[in-house]
Amino acid sequence: MEAIFFKTTGWREQPGEPPHRIWHNDIGDGLGLYYFGIAPDIPAPLESIDQLRQSYRLGLAEDNAGLVELTAIQLDTIPALKLIAKVAQGPHGMTYLGSFTIPRRDFSYVLKVQCREYGITGLREAVVFAQELERGHVHISKIGQDSRLINWDADPYEPTFAGPVLRNVADDERYDSQFPNHPLSRVRRYLNELESTVTIADAVKHSAAFLSPSRDADE
Repeated sequence: MEAIFFKTTGWREQPGEPPHRIWHNDIGDGLGLYYFGIAPDIPAPLESIDQLRQSYRLGLAEDNAGLVELTAIQLDTIPALKLIAKVAQGPHGMTYLGSFTIPRRDFSYVLKVQCREYGITGLREAVVFAQELERGHVHISKIGQDSRLINWDADPYEPTFAGPVLRNVADDERYDSQFPNHPLSRVRRYLNELESTVTIADAVKHSAAFLSPSRDADE
């Protein structure tokens, strides 16, 4: 667990057992570093991002969750996956998750943040919806007694996907400055801070690179 370093100012580490480390801040957001000492179960090479997005969107849908972002990045020169997802809370509101997965051939690390909606939920969506409706970017289509929102929500990479939880216009990063305390804004801010401060030990950098199951079989 000492192979991944990052800034933890403002976070308090919680008692726990390796191979995981957990922190919380004053408003209850969570930060975790997880080590998995087995080959990652990522189903495709990181460069096959469309295939990975399909796999992740289906998996999230099974958990009543939806994809906000999934991209392949370089984290301190190491290939990694960046994920942002939203999970429906009961009875209302969302929990937002953000993570960096650092897969290697025989192990992986996951750095994750989690932020829940508390109190009055849906305010960001209500304000942005009214703004976009006034601008004409979003509109309501009525067919008989049924109403349908046009251009409001969709999977970010597959517009025809009909999952239980979908990214909507209010989830766009351009609205984070308007709602800096919203849990999605906090997730993005934490991920940006982590990405700019994370340092990965040479032992990890020099370890065998990740090979997806499909590629490994082909070779």
